[in-house]
Amino acid sequence: MEVNSSPGLEGIEKSTGKDIAGLIVEYIEKNAGKRKIGTAA
Repeated sequence: MEVNSSPGLEGIEKSTGKDIAGLIVEYIEKNAGKRKIGTAA
């Protein structure tokens, strides 16, 4: 994933009707700490 300080998710959020940024944060919170850095999924 590219790190971008202004990702511009408005278009995809409008077309899908979903809070993409919120879903990304929820995913990170749910999965944080489940595996060590540098290991395969």
